[in-house]
Order: sequence, then structure tokens, then C-alpha cells
Amino acid sequence: MEGETILFEILLIVRNCCTFVKHTLRNDPEAFARIKNSRFGKLWDFPAIRCPVSCKLIHALVSRQVLSKKHYEMWTVFGGQPMRFSLSEFASVTGLHCGEFPEGYDPDWQPPASKDPDKWWREIIGNDSRTTLGDIATRLRKEEIQDVERKLRLCLILLVDGVLVVNSQTHRPTPKYVTMLEDIEAFLNFPWGRESFMKTISTMRPLRNPAVKDEDPVRTLVKNLGQTSFRLLGFPLALQLLAFQSIPVLVEYLPTSTPYDTLLDLPDELFPTNPSLSNEDVLNAENHPNLSVNPLIPIDAPEGFVGWGEFAEKEVQDRKIAYLEGLIANQHRFTKAEWPGGATDYEPIVHVHKPPRIAHVKHIFNRKKDKRPLGVRSSPRTSRKSSRGKEKVAECSHSASPEDLVEQNKWLLDEVRFLKEEHCKLVARTTRLERKVQFQASRPLRKLATQRRVHRSKRKTPKSSERDVSGSEDFAADSIISQVCNVDGWIGP
Repeated sequence: MEGETILFEILLIVRNCCTFVKHTLRNDPEAFARIKNSRFGKLWDFPAIRCPVSCKLIHALVSRQVLSKKHYEMWTVFGGQPMRFSLSEFASVTGLHCGEFPEGYDPDWQPPASKDPDKWWREIIGNDSRTTLGDIATRLRKEEIQDVERKLRLCLILLVDGVLVVNSQTHRPTPKYVTMLEDIEAFLNFPWGRESFMKTISTMRPLRNPAVKDEDPVRTLVKNLGQTSFRLLGFPLALQLLAFQSIPVLVEYLPTSTPYDTLLDLPDELFPTNPSLSNEDVLNAENHPNLSVNPLIPIDAPEGFVGWGEFAEKEVQDRKIAYLEGLIANQHRFTKAEWPGGATDYEPIVHVHKPPRIAHVKHIFNRKKDKRPLGVRSSPRTSRKSSRGKEKVAECSHSASPEDLVEQNKWLLDEVRFLKEEHCKLVARTTRLERKVQFQASRPLRKLATQRRVHRSKRKTPKSSERDVSGSEDFAADSIISQVCNVDGWIGP
């Protein structure tokens, strides 16, 4: 699948929720320290440059998955090399508590719907049972809530329902999570990593719908991935962060520098606005000559946690996946030819690798005030508009050529092809301008021809000999004008 027109409806407000919580509790450092020192703390250690969601990258990983019988893990193939996304990788990337659920807890249970909120909903959120997370954020931003404990509880519900366990397009607090806020310490020590991962993996894998008979889950997944919007629940950003960690070449296509290293370093509630990976960047990384993929991350359970990063009782065994893990353990070198099959509804993608462009640094000197120091500004990665604002001009890449001779040859061919395309564009534009100039120059002649025809029609009819002579002269003049106006095949204004 090309995925160039696929837009994800990722139900995710991590774009500003983590930074919003830090900014909201800026005057209550002890309350924020309770969250930062818990298992939620690693959320603010995410690299800021990797956090803007790349829908193209997530779509590429989900659509390249290998089907298996397992319910709680997904295998994907990137550039012919496998990569696993399971609870173990989720725990390593997010740092969340991924141990066993407390005794008696059912992740699928929801309290019966009721118009009247319960005691803890009224005490923490208010009397309106339809309050959204946006309403809560507005009240916190306006500093309408002064109680520190209540403000802390509201920030925790924003993190859980707004980042980790997103389950609806209209973000609202989950009633059973609100009830769990009765004990803040128990809430902080709850295995939110396991809860979040179960919601995340449920929409990434092809699951059979019991209400539909003779349903093909693979066909259903292919159909969903091919539509204009595709909804993912839970915390899909974890898959993107895992890709950056396991596939190092993806980082080469991100901006080379950023003023902030992590989300904790951001000065306010605004989220970083640097561009994320495009579909072309994903294809370039997949065809990179130095592509390497770390296939899996072993379980590294902290002391004192039971069932960390695994589903011992619920998971289904698959002998094909066991064979694949055996090949990985023996350091088998995978190739694209070892992965047959796939959806045949779409044409295969033929892509030529292009090296990442280097954003060169421009020195800007302020001439108005000589006392100001020399400023530095980085040139943009993407195409920029021309000074006239009529068309986009792609900047020619001046990145250093690769050291390998084969790759250098490919790089030079790409540069030559790019320059030829730019040359054809300039030739076409020059031709249009020349025709325009010729048309402007022919206007007086056309105007004179029109006046002579009008003047001839008003005159009296002369003798036959005079009419023949004057008519031949007018016909010759009109022919010359017609030839001038029709030069280069151009006709009419």
C-alpha cells in the first residue's frame, strides 16, 4: 500500500497533554514530583524531536505486519527484516508499569451507564456527567481549581484518558478510572502499561468480529487500512518510538537539531512543531543501504514485579513465531525474498533510495542594529515558495556524497536526474515568456489591420481596376499580420 493519501484518525492528544500537565503544576512542584517519580515519569523523558506523530510511519508498520495466532503481539517487516511489538517492547519504550493486574481486576469490565455521576465523579470532576477532557483542561488553565489534591487527580485523569488509554473520539474521563482516584498512591502504582498496551494492540491486529459470520479478518484489516481514515486506540505513539529506537536510519530523516532535548525541557504547554517523517522518508529508510533493525527487546523485569511484560496465561502459542524467534536467536540474515504473500489489491511500490538532505546553516546579519550579535538560522528541509509566490521551488540538495563508489554513482545519477527536471521546467517557462513577448509585439499590427478593414468597408466602391490593385495590397498586408500572430503555433490573445 502506498499510504500517501491515508490519514489516520489517531485518538491521541499527547501532542500537548504531557506538557500541559507539567505547565499546570508549575506552581506545585511537590505534586508534579509525585507524578514524575512514579512510573509515569518516563513520559517526560521522550525525545522531543521524535514525538510529533508520523501517521505515514505508523501506517507503514501496521500494513507490513506478519499474521500470527498470537493476540498480544504484532510482528512487522521493515525492509525485509522483522520487528516485534509486544508488551516487552512497550514496557522498554514507555517505562510504564507492565506487571500483572491486581487480583479481581477485569480490564474489559465497565460500570453500567448512568445519567447521575457517582460520589467520586462529583467530588473530583463536578455534577455534569458529560464533562470532557477539554472542559477539565479549560478549568485548569483558568486556575478555577485551587485545591492541590484535586488538581493532581485531574492531571492524572488527563494522562490516563488523554494519552495512554484513549478510547473515543470525544475525549471523556472513564468512570471506573475516576473511581480509582480515591487512592492516589494505588492509582500511581497501577499497571497502566498493561492496560494501555491491550487497548493499543487491539486495533492494530486483525481481530474477528463474532457478530459477523464467515468473516475474513485479514480482508477486513486490508479494507480498513485502505480507507481515507483509520482509527487507532490506546497509545499508538509507542509504536513510533519503538521504530526510532529499533531502526536507527529513521532518525537520519528527522531535523538535525532542536532547542529542546526532551518534553521536560519545553518551557510551556506548547508541543514541539518540527515536521515528522513523510511517506517518502519512510520508503527511503526502508531502502537504505545501511538499514539495520533490532528485531526484539528481551523482557527486563524490575525486582518485585510479577508477570512483567508477558501474558503467560492468556497468550496463544504459534509454532511459526517460535521458528522465527529461533532464526533471530541464531542471527539469521533476512532478505525481502523470504517474505512472500501480502495484499494483491494494490500495485507494488518501486522506489529508488535518496540520501537524506542536510539542512545547511545560514548566517543572518541584522543591518539595522549593528550592535546585535550574529544570528543563526537553519534552512528548511522541505520545498519553499519562490519570491513571487506562484510556484514551489525545490531546493537542490548539496549533501556530501557517500564514500562507497556504488552509492556515490547512484547519488550522482539522482542529482543529474533532478537537474534535468529543473532544466526542462526552465525551458518550458522561457518558451511561455517568449510567446508572450511576441504576442505583445504583434498588437500594433493587429490593431492597424482592424482599422484598415473598417476604413475599406466605409469607402465607396472604386473602379474595377483600382479595386483589384487595392484589394491585392490589403490581402498581402493581412497575410503578413496573420503570419506574425500565428508564430510558434500561438493563436489568439
